[in-house]
Amino acid sequence: MRKYTLPFWALAFSFYSTPVERRLPILFSSPWPSPSRQISAACPTCYPPKTSEFFQALKSFCFEDFILWCRGRRTVFLLHTICGLCLGIGLLIAHHWYSIHLVSHPSGTICLIWIIETPAALLLYSHFRRDTETYSFLRAVGRGLCAFPIGALIHAALAIVLGAPVGSWYLLKTINWSLLMSSLTIVPVASVFGSSWRDWQRVFARTEPNDLLEYMLCIPAHGAAIGAWLGAWPMPLDWERPWQEWPICVTYGAVTGYVIGLSASFCVACASTGARRSRQKGD
Repeated sequence: MRKYTLPFWALAFSFYSTPVERRLPILFSSPWPSPSRQISAACPTCYPPKTSEFFQALKSFCFEDFILWCRGRRTVFLLHTICGLCLGIGLLIAHHWYSIHLVSHPSGTICLIWIIETPAALLLYSHFRRDTETYSFLRAVGRGLCAFPIGALIHAALAIVLGAPVGSWYLLKTINWSLLMSSLTIVPVASVFGSSWRDWQRVFARTEPNDLLEYMLCIPAHGAAIGAWLGAWPMPLDWERPWQEWPICVTYGAVTGYVIGLSASFCVACASTGARRSRQKGD
């Protein structure tokens, strides 16, 4: 058994250090002679060639789909878990380190959240940029950084048009809230698509994502926007609660909708990969 220890660890290292699209052949290769080949060479009637063809078909139709299914779920789960944890880390730092929260100090709390969330979104989503041959990772990060203030201006203008209060007292709150919304909705899409207006229009205007990556961008962004819109409903009510002020309840709604969108996106990823696996089996 000792002589097989080194080949086994060499096989594992080569599997995890190889790009994903090349892992499948490595997974089914062997560093030592296969006993089945020795039996087939010694006695062809005992191990007919049809048996090896059966195993090859089993590999191509079962294990390959299973690996792609697990890989898609794992990628979406890790990406969304990190983005969701960054929101929680921002709230925890504000509460335990600075002793503030959204109700007492909304501007400072929102600022801490987007400071932590924005770098995570930039670094994570830039790995999934569409035009990998033209744009490097750093250029994708630069595209996300350029779109960050532009998205904040768009969200601030939309909030003011829809009835957000205007004044020096609310200026800093509106700026921080719009920066948070930009990090949740605009930065991921800009890091992936860049200036491709056709992709932007398909994801946001028509809401017609084509693949798993576009679902990962579309559902959380729409969840944050819808959550912020629903969170604004209690503001004009005469309950006289401190959390009804701008932008406290809107921020709670946006964060809640974003987290729900992350969960829904993961469910869509599992369903789409499972449907693709069953469709390929049917073919």
